[in-house]
Amino acid sequence: MQSISNSTQDIRLTKLEILMIVSGNEIPAETILMCKRAIERGVRIRILVQKYDKKTLEMLKNWERIGIKIRLTGYTGARIFIYDSQIAYISSYNKLKKEESFGVRFKYQPIALILKQIFEERWQIGERLKKFDLQKASFIRKTVS
Repeated sequence: MQSISNSTQDIRLTKLEILMIVSGNEIPAETILMCKRAIERGVRIRILVQKYDKKTLEMLKNWERIGIKIRLTGYTGARIFIYDSQIAYISSYNKLKKEESFGVRFKYQPIALILKQIFEERWQIGERLKKFDLQKASFIRKTVS
């Protein structure tokens, strides 16, 4: 296990695929830039987003414009990042007490593969952004905000 701060270096070194389950809060510009560069190298990036509303919809559309595949999912209580099925981060996420979140980094393929399986199951049931109807946002806000 290592510090979660290695994330941008892991993005730089990824060759095939990055999978993320994110809160839906703004991701730092440096991370998005690293993702854009990864896509330019041929890396496939898919992100499941837990929180989405009118405010975040434009941000998600911008992510799609640079080549990130987005699907929407319900609240999981965690954020997960998987790089080339080799490195995995898992971090807690409490939408009410964001400052209490913590996470760990594993450079251990068996853990990365288990988390990838969880990601893939959620990806299959996730809702595509293009089909997302803001009329549903009232239900979503109750479950993820």
